[in-house]
Amino acid sequence: MTRSSFSPVTPAVWPGAPRAEQPALLSDPSCEMLGALGFPSRPDKRNASPKPEPKAVAGPAAAAALKMVGVACLAIGAAGVVLPVLPTTPFLLAACWAFMRSSPELAARVARHPRFGPLIQDWRDRGAIPGRAKAYACMVLGVSWIAAMATVRPDWLAGLLGLFLLGVAGWIVARPQ
Repeated sequence: MTRSSFSPVTPAVWPGAPRAEQPALLSDPSCEMLGALGFPSRPDKRNASPKPEPKAVAGPAAAAALKMVGVACLAIGAAGVVLPVLPTTPFLLAACWAFMRSSPELAARVARHPRFGPLIQDWRDRGAIPGRAKAYACMVLGVSWIAAMATVRPDWLAGLLGLFLLGVAGWIVARPQ
């Protein structure tokens, strides 16, 4: 065997490999050490069954209120397409959340939209956030922390807020693209 063909781990045990190809040791949920090393200890989310659809709200007043929230979020998300200071994806997700509980037809219409649909579908399927949105979100979190450092007293509270914002930024960056 030549040095260039040596691989300490076969492709069948890479974390992204389908569960059927992984050895029984890796599929044992009690093997926490392998999980800590990055190997999956539970079934791969890509092969999991789809999430159940949320139930619609019961009352007409609640449905009307959620439709208004959905329309407002959709309008803000649409404005975010052309205004650099407004994010698009979070507002579209909030609009779909409200529409799924008030009017599944409107949720399906937003999900089929040529501009907004792919963002929503990526989030539903893989929990993905586009790279540009990640960069923008991290930038806004950083600016928010700088503003907090200048205005929030006592300083330890601003530091605590900075740790929280750092955690949020880490979660955003960890999402797939």
